Amino acid sequence: MDKDSIPSQMDLRIAFLQNASTLITATPADFGLIVDDAEALAALVTLVVGARAAVETAKAGQASAVVALNQADSDLTDAFRALAQGMRVDATVTDENIALIGVFRRSAPAPIVPPSEAPVLTLEGLNVGSAKLSLRQVGGSRSRPSGCSGAELSLVNGAAAPVEGEAENGTKRFTSRCSVTVSTDIGAARIRVYARWMTPRGEYSAWSLAVAFNPQT
Repeated sequence: MDKDSIPSQMDLRIAFLQNASTLITATPADFGLIVDDAEALAALVTLVVGARAAVETAKAGQASAVVALNQADSDLTDAFRALAQGMRVDATVTDENIALIGVFRRSAPAPIVPPSEAPVLTLEGLNVGSAKLSLRQVGGSRSRPSGCSGAELSLVNGAAAPVEGEAENGTKRFTSRCSVTVSTDIGAARIRVYARWMTPRGEYSAWSLAVAFNPQT
């Protein structure tokens, strides 16, 4: 998430915001602000510094002085965070400039892309009405590639010779596991099965080579 570096301890927070205010006052345009914004923030800094001094001089931390300090601190912090959020969404303000006052933008998430290679599909065994299949990455272990939610299987009537693109029109099954038992009840005496990796966004790898078998009935 978008974040800033405002310290949680009050004295450190006041010092941090004083420094940020000084930098903003010097060149408000560098932060996507105008002079009025800088002056309003500086006024809040002055209030909180004065309130902090009042607490220090009040005998035994007089309750009213502490309340005033807490309110001034909260107002200053809220005002800074509001300005910081405006800076983050202002395309004219650079990351380098806002980093000077402890403000950072959220990093763009790495895109999820489908793997470039199809899975390696293996027939592990047959039972009446089902087939046990396994999938693995090329040259790898029996596991899904990073960013994939599982694999789509396509069962095709294998009575005729294979044709290009037939996997797209087969009976589809989805599996989130790399070892799966699928029903072979598609009304065919011979079946070809294809597999392809799938991302959570519904993007796919290429189809694997077919695995062909005669289902047990």
